[in-house]
Amino acid sequence: MTLNKHDLSTQKPEGPFVLMTFQGDDILRDDRGYVLMNGKPKWTGVARLYFEHDLGEHKAKYWTRYLTGAQTFNTMDEATAQLCKLKNPHLIRIRKLSKGAS
Repeated sequence: MTLNKHDLSTQKPEGPFVLMTFQGDDILRDDRGYVLMNGKPKWTGVARLYFEHDLGEHKAKYWTRYLTGAQTFNTMDEATAQLCKLKNPHLIRIRKLSKGAS
């Protein structure tokens, strides 16, 4: 099936969305050194952290381990705008909330 360029349109992704990152306790090591998985160091005690709230420019950013405390964004554009304000955005992911999520 080929798509005709004139039949295409765009759609604004509707949320709610959250910002998520990972935090690990320590890098796993063995007797040879770091344990690598897919070319990256493997972490132990990995937990998900969710962006909690933003107090404004040049203020502290808070993260929570609890999805219920996460700040939600109604559109992908809102989530992306916040992501661009944060340090190390390449380590942060945007995730859509769904029923039954934990």
